[in-house]
Amino acid sequence: MTSPIIVPSYVSPRVRRFMDQQRDGVKIQPPPPFVETRFGRLDTIPWHLGDAGFADPKNFSTPPHIVGAIVDYLVQGTGRNKLDRDNVKNEVLRMLDGFRDGSLTASELFMALAEFQARRNTGERYSGAYYDVSVTDRFKELIAQERRRDGSVCIDPKQDIILMDSGSQAFDYLIKILGCKVLMPKPNFFTYHVVSNFYSALEGNLDLLRRKAVLYDCDEDGMPKLDEIRRKVREDSEIKAILVINPNNPTGANYSRELLQEIVQIAEENGLLIIADQVYNQLTLNMDRAVLLHELTTDVPIVEIMSFSKEYLMAGFRLGALAFYNVNAALAEVREIARKLDQQRMASNIVSCVGGVAALEGSREHIGQMKEIFRRRREVFKGIDEIPGLKFIPPEAAFYGRIICSGRTGTEFATELLDGAAIATIPGDAFAFSDDPMPYPFTRVTLLTDERRIQEGIERISRLYSKK
Repeated sequence: MTSPIIVPSYVSPRVRRFMDQQRDGVKIQPPPPFVETRFGRLDTIPWHLGDAGFADPKNFSTPPHIVGAIVDYLVQGTGRNKLDRDNVKNEVLRMLDGFRDGSLTASELFMALAEFQARRNTGERYSGAYYDVSVTDRFKELIAQERRRDGSVCIDPKQDIILMDSGSQAFDYLIKILGCKVLMPKPNFFTYHVVSNFYSALEGNLDLLRRKAVLYDCDEDGMPKLDEIRRKVREDSEIKAILVINPNNPTGANYSRELLQEIVQIAEENGLLIIADQVYNQLTLNMDRAVLLHELTTDVPIVEIMSFSKEYLMAGFRLGALAFYNVNAALAEVREIARKLDQQRMASNIVSCVGGVAALEGSREHIGQMKEIFRRRREVFKGIDEIPGLKFIPPEAAFYGRIICSGRTGTEFATELLDGAAIATIPGDAFAFSDDPMPYPFTRVTLLTDERRIQEGIERISRLYSKK
């Protein structure tokens, strides 16, 4: 009998070491629906959710004009008269409802649509082809128009915009191209430093001082510490780029024009590329919109990570872009490599791009409605301040607030909230490295839970700590 072949591992040793380190860090797991506490069995209050449409579909579902445009595109030519087309639309909308409520997966939805189209044998149907340049070219032009709104920005839609299947994919493309260290805020959206260090692992650089991601501290209000940025750039010649997340996830901070101008000046003085995550720029709660970095300079090279998930409530459609500004020779090389990498995936998600066109051409009334809801919920969360030892940091933008907990790490506090009051949050430790931790403890909450559940959560926390 032949002995079985023993395969020790298919995984690169560098990747395995990286993943082993991740296991030692903060794990973000879906919370249980119910928790047994000293007060009895309580249903979990989801203060942790960042997906607006999932957390509160009544208030934050994809706007009808975006869904309608996608349905129109999918059913084009399927009927010879308006009544027939309306019947088709109604059937497709029922399928989309099934996708939203979880009874259909994305792949099942599109299989159902394909079967539905195949059953109909009238007119020209949606072909499902890789390309529809009438859609993608229009989408790029609208993005360029959006970014040229103050008249000072020069951006070529055909050269300077590369469509992506999410902001996360856009960052993934960018970080795998860059051969330098990138300064990132601490805290930051955890995907950024985890993805960066995954590519560091592939290069064999896992030690703190050799990683691609170098973190700079932000203060308790979420504002970058400029002196630390200057010091780190001065001390490490391998730093050639700086990531600016404004408005910020996870802090909800909205940087002033003056602070952003200081960052631009540091970048200009040190020859840095600015990577700009501005995906919440219209979701400011104390002003009309955030200041965009490319409005402040025509000299410093900038690449923007764009996403349609948050402002346009299109998270499940996976739609984003890279946009390049003030392109010098070094950034032109990055842009060209990004374009060649993009060609390997054949095409953009055309159906989602149809929704993107509708988002930029259509009404944005929903954004104002979202902001008003967030302002109301922010006021309710301020009741946290009445509980001794806790402090609520209200967001100025996006929908993320923080609770600062005296005498506990973010993980300890988040664990106490879940085990003792059945409240799910995300500890601040998740937004930094385990070996380069947060300078202050916090846990992140979102404004996606309704006012009643926010108030109920505050009452649970008050009861939890009053009993200690």
